[in-house]
Amino acid sequence: MGEKRHIPLAEATGTVEQVMMREPRVHDADAPIDVARAELSNPKVKLLLVCDGPRLVGTVGREQVEGHASAGPVSLGDLAVNGGPRLRPQDSPARALELMSRLADHRVPVVDDEGQLVGLVCWNERHGCFCA
Repeated sequence: MGEKRHIPLAEATGTVEQVMMREPRVHDADAPIDVARAELSNPKVKLLLVCDGPRLVGTVGREQVEGHASAGPVSLGDLAVNGGPRLRPQDSPARALELMSRLADHRVPVVDDEGQLVGLVCWNERHGCFCA
């Protein structure tokens, strides 16, 4: 991952591609549930991006992990919520902000037309900026 940039809303013009994190941390769909438990024990980690190669399988949050009792091997791909909110690189930052304002979490994956993960839009409400 590169250095984080903070982009104030007033400077967020153009497209989501300009305000997204380009290399978000991803987790393999075959990784065990214990990986999610360990990652999500950090209060700064809110959402895990689960991929099968470059394709986004879905996301895993605390609610999926906490609500799942280990009764045999469970992978992140098994837990991943597919079909959740997504953005496209060509969407506007205003669209991203509107979508995130309806969500409990201010993080939304960015995928291309083939469903490949290309980034993550993150909104820092306290500072009023995108984290790229």
